[in-house]
Amino acid sequence: MPSSAPTRAETFRTTGGNVASTLVVEPSSAVGLTAETKPYRPLGANAELFAAREHEVVIEGPADCGKSRACLEKLHAAMTKYPGARAAIVRKTRKSLTSTAMATFERYVAPEGSCRLWNGEEYRYTNGSKIYLFGLDDPERLKSFEGDMAYVQEVSELTREDWEILTTRVTGRGGTMPYQQLIADLNPREPNFWLYDRERAGNARFLFAKHSDNPTITAQRLAPLEALTGYLRDRLLLGLRVAAEGMYFTEFDPRQHLIDAFPIPEDWMRWISVDWGFANPWVALWYARDRPGGHIYVYREVSAAKLRDEEQAQILVERSRDEHIQLVVLDPSMYNPRTEQNRPSIAQIYDAYGVTQMSRSGMAPGFNNRVQGWSIVRRALAHGAHTAAQRKVEPEDLPRLKIMHQRCPALTRNLPAMVMDPLNPEDVADKIGHVRTPDDEVDALRYGLCAEAQPAAPEATSRLVFGGGGG
Repeated sequence: MPSSAPTRAETFRTTGGNVASTLVVEPSSAVGLTAETKPYRPLGANAELFAAREHEVVIEGPADCGKSRACLEKLHAAMTKYPGARAAIVRKTRKSLTSTAMATFERYVAPEGSCRLWNGEEYRYTNGSKIYLFGLDDPERLKSFEGDMAYVQEVSELTREDWEILTTRVTGRGGTMPYQQLIADLNPREPNFWLYDRERAGNARFLFAKHSDNPTITAQRLAPLEALTGYLRDRLLLGLRVAAEGMYFTEFDPRQHLIDAFPIPEDWMRWISVDWGFANPWVALWYARDRPGGHIYVYREVSAAKLRDEEQAQILVERSRDEHIQLVVLDPSMYNPRTEQNRPSIAQIYDAYGVTQMSRSGMAPGFNNRVQGWSIVRRALAHGAHTAAQRKVEPEDLPRLKIMHQRCPALTRNLPAMVMDPLNPEDVADKIGHVRTPDDEVDALRYGLCAEAQPAAPEATSRLVFGGGGG
């Protein structure tokens, strides 16, 4: 391409409407290419990837969401923008790169003449940038790499140790870019997959892609995924983190239960449920219901560890300001006396910080029978014509439970990740092997749904009838 040829800047936006980045598309890249190739316009999570600056970023989602393409496009854009930058494309074996990442990169991503494959080991750009090609089957070669960015394709092939070694290869030593980053793509795995530990610890940011993020997706390409069964369908079509067997909430379907956020009408009944934690996450969920027996919307979530009791109470009060909360349902353990510590119970601390006063019916302990509670959760998740006929309701009235997924990311992620307890199939497992399951959000959900399902209080108690949701 002649050096005098102009370039064309393309600005794209994330799903939230904020400008994420600007891609510079070289004129030659538009020659002879279809809409499937150039110009590249990322959507949804694929667009968010371009704006992300965290050191570790993983884009996770079903098959054929455009995750790999987005990672390669970001890599190429960075190498073009920052002369002399160094990056790497990594897989478990070097041989597997040839027919996967390299094929996509050369066919769809890199414009003709922008870079050249050198000796089968690296792409060299005309501005001095380089992308090295590594397989973890040659660890000595990888150890000599120090770069600005690395992309791991199919990170599910790697071990924890593999990933941690890669984090030491993009630290900024001799870096050219203003930030250094390790990115990866991932199809959902079992809930105790090792990389999810880094997400929970705050070391890695996860972005969640959908099929709608890929503008080239077609019904024909989705058909093989629709034909899958069992856990493969859950992972590769629905994008759920489920075990190979033993998924507990088999009723869950993101197409039925996850909705976009909308303003809650002021006259809808609202309530809150809390699952206590300190080392493990403390979780609060906010609910709204349009009418007795109607849809239940989870419209807000707070999930965080290391919060003191006073801070938790303050969050409940501040986040609920100007809202008419009917009831705050607490983890029953929060009522336990702490006489040995000469301290009030957690519920008493909440009361002292105004939680009782902010709700019309105050605070109450949650229903703590786990098996019966899970039955109520599954009932709220149930949907379909057969279930509607049994309950004598319209199919569109089901499922009762709707989750605003943008506002409730942890609940959205962890609800389908629950598996059966091998010693009691009626209960949710609290561990898989020696790894704790992330059940904090679903415990809070259980408290909230059980409170709603309890018999209605007399009308005289309150203008709003709480309960009556057993249908």
